[in-house]
Amino acid sequence: MTADPRRVPGAYRRASVSFAEAAELAYYGAKVLHPSSIAPAVRCSIPVRVLNAMRPDGAGTVILSEVAAGAPPLASVASRGGVTSVRVASRTLRVDPGFLPRVLAAVDDEALVPDLVASSEVAVTLVLPARMGETRLAERLTAFAEIEVKNGRGIVCVVGHGLAGDGSTRGRVLAALAAWDPELVALGGSAASVAALVPEDRLDACVRALHGAFFTDATA
Repeated sequence: MTADPRRVPGAYRRASVSFAEAAELAYYGAKVLHPSSIAPAVRCSIPVRVLNAMRPDGAGTVILSEVAAGAPPLASVASRGGVTSVRVASRTLRVDPGFLPRVLAAVDDEALVPDLVASSEVAVTLVLPARMGETRLAERLTAFAEIEVKNGRGIVCVVGHGLAGDGSTRGRVLAALAAWDPELVALGGSAASVAALVPEDRLDACVRALHGAFFTDATA
């Protein structure tokens, strides 16, 4: 779908998406597909058709190894609530080659997987599952750094192959996200997504606005 229909009633089905787009959508909130479930198909470039179990005679969505000819540059707006941002700042306020590895080691020790990571010379911001509050991560981090925790956050992610190859499309998406004053923005590793962190109480409105900007118009 072009968005979670529970957030955007006007969301509609995509005829096809690429494996890269499907993986980003699954990671950032599309519940119908788990990335691991199509891994064998990805390795062998086998198309996968996803159908609605309640309407198996429908056309569904075909997941292809490459972007289909004529496919629009943007595929969907994914979203996920229930995350927490943690800004971890070095107490020395100087470049420390071991700082980021130490932060990530603490996260790994608590069996947490960051959804987003943004790093600078003296600080790193992690977006983590809300359950981090049930772990000892804060205690581990404050042993060597200053931390700032913000609960009640959500991730909105625009996904599409056009983000990698079309500077105009990427610029339009970044401008649309900037209007919502995001706390963090990150370009996906596959370059097929741009994700932003916003307060969860603004997540639905943000997703609807982005969907309206890029998917209501058939030329988007």
